[in-house]
Amino acid sequence: NDFKIVGIFSTGQVFGDQASMLPLTHLQTLERKPGSVTLAFVKVTPGADIETVRRRIEQDSAELATVRTESEFGRIDRNLELISAANAGISILALAIGAIGVMNTTAMSVFERTREFGVLRAIGWTRARVIALVMCEAGVLSLAGAFAGSAMGFIAVRLIKRVPELVGVFQPHYTGDVFGRALGIAVGMALIGALYPAIRAALLSPLEALRHE
Repeated sequence: NDFKIVGIFSTGQVFGDQASMLPLTHLQTLERKPGSVTLAFVKVTPGADIETVRRRIEQDSAELATVRTESEFGRIDRNLELISAANAGISILALAIGAIGVMNTTAMSVFERTREFGVLRAIGWTRARVIALVMCEAGVLSLAGAFAGSAMGFIAVRLIKRVPELVGVFQPHYTGDVFGRALGIAVGMALIGALYPAIRAALLSPLEALRHE
């Protein structure tokens, strides 16, 4: 089929600028889907309750699904579901690697400070106090790392947003909830990773620790 180009448009978004528009009936014929429509935009009247309109549409037509924002497309788009699943898997892997990294770093620190822990135990420190010391140190380090990571991530996002191909596509949202969860996860994973080294430090025999070179 030959089509005649009647105009060129620009949306400022990479996806929109890579698209082409043609009459619906022609597209349905090309896709061999006569009478089929996969996406429709609904404009509500001012003052109308959007959630009520959504419920009415889905109740009247069970085969339809409504979306209000870009993030909700994952409910009906299989590709976006796969991307979300991959993103979740990568996040879990990153958390696991972070916890292992903290555990390794803390374990090395405990090993290098064996005599110090031996002295603390010899002068009367309880095992619980030694564990609290190691855990607090890990928590402080994780907080510092989380703040530094958040700052670098913010700067990286600002730079990525300047890429012309991502204008209008990459739209991050900064909220206190996002940063709060990031800090909470960072500290939580650090404490989990530091738990084994802390217990190991607490179980050291004062006499053997003092003999350690």
